[in-house]
Amino acid sequence: MVEVERDYIEGYALLKKCVVGEFYYEERWVKNKNDKLETLLGDEECITKRETNKKIQITKGTSPLGLYLIQVWGRRKILEPSVVSKTHSKPLVLDWPSFKPSCIKDEAIRSHMFDYVYAKDDYLIPFENEDMYTINPTTGSVSCATSWSISYCQRIGRDFVRFELKKLYEDLPTDLIIEINKFAISEEEVKHNISEYRDRNIGIRAKELIYGYLEMFNLLSELFKRCGVNEYDDKNYVLGHDKK
Repeated sequence: MVEVERDYIEGYALLKKCVVGEFYYEERWVKNKNDKLETLLGDEECITKRETNKKIQITKGTSPLGLYLIQVWGRRKILEPSVVSKTHSKPLVLDWPSFKPSCIKDEAIRSHMFDYVYAKDDYLIPFENEDMYTINPTTGSVSCATSWSISYCQRIGRDFVRFELKKLYEDLPTDLIIEINKFAISEEEVKHNISEYRDRNIGIRAKELIYGYLEMFNLLSELFKRCGVNEYDDKNYVLGHDKK
């Protein structure tokens, strides 16, 4: 069994322009003789009854499992998203300080390749520590399995992400675009932040820290080998812990 929150599956269906349905199959063996099944079968060894979105087949059997095999194939519609999201029946209008105020969706999709908008990287917080999401800390991109992907973006400055506006609207569900827009910021503020704190985001700093430790381990390992120490405890030599 697969469980998905309705908002996610409805957003996915709306994005893919499809209906969400369920296909199923079930079978049961009846061990003892049954008068009702005998009446339905009559002189036939197998009969098939068809109903809307369902097929039922009854077969006489000689299996150790039973005298009759009943099989059911069927399908049913789970949900059909409306053309416009139910929670946003009005046209999507958002303010992007670096593009234009009151930007409608059609304008965003018709925008040029190098029309960018900016947002604080705080928009990544809801996706952190969740197994269903994959975050690239150096680009600021996020993906949710095969459902959607926040791509065509780049971390810029210390605390911001730059998005290609056209791709943002083409690739993402409406609810997600609205959430990112809550953290929208102007290009001028980004430039001011860079001039004050430089262009080194947390992804770059974390990478430099980890690679720095790895390089330190490599140098220490080489030093120990030259000193004739072939086996060593990393806690003693690197972290400064004493064995007791």
